Amino acid sequence: TSIPAEPLLVGVVYSGNGGGSAIFQLGNLSVSTFPGERIGNSGWTLSRISANGAVIERGGSQRSLSVGGAF
Repeated sequence: TSIPAEPLLVGVVYSGNGGGSAIFQLGNLSVSTFPGERIGNSGWTLSRISANGAVIERGGSQRSLSVGGAF
């Protein structure tokens, strides 16, 4: 089996103070994830979210994502 691609952030539901959830695209699946949860079977964990983006981590690496994948 191949390693899943990095999740694509497609939406954020941000309620302030770091609360809310993020919606990721994993291949042809969409998954809604709360901070601290694993993102589907990607091996990545949602670290935190903001009004327009999210930070994910895996194995000590962190990535800052914004909605749609643009920085």
